[in-house]
Amino acid sequence: MLLSTYDFPGNVRELKAMVHDAVSLHQGGVLSMEAFIRAIGERPADLPPAQTTGPSGNPFHPLERLPGFTEAIDLLVAEAVRRADGNQSIAARLLGVSQPTLSKRLKHQRS
Repeated sequence: MLLSTYDFPGNVRELKAMVHDAVSLHQGGVLSMEAFIRAIGERPADLPPAQTTGPSGNPFHPLERLPGFTEAIDLLVAEAVRRADGNQSIAARLLGVSQPTLSKRLKHQRS
């Protein structure tokens, strides 16, 4: 169900890369959905959307202080890298950017 409902913004190339990453990280006999769940960043079933966003679906709505652009980008990048367990290729796909673009951003954050 998870893969059939994901819109794959990167089309077939994204699916192919996701499968390649899942297979290369897999250590058991039967491929599990865990790698795909991490790549797609599915929300845990026990956490409804209303608890993570405001009434408009905007994640910034409940915040008292809005982050600046740079801070918001840094937070978004950090969350994507966390969800991807440090895998920059998966994190880049979660963000809808290329891996080199994400790598440049991470390098910029460190300096």
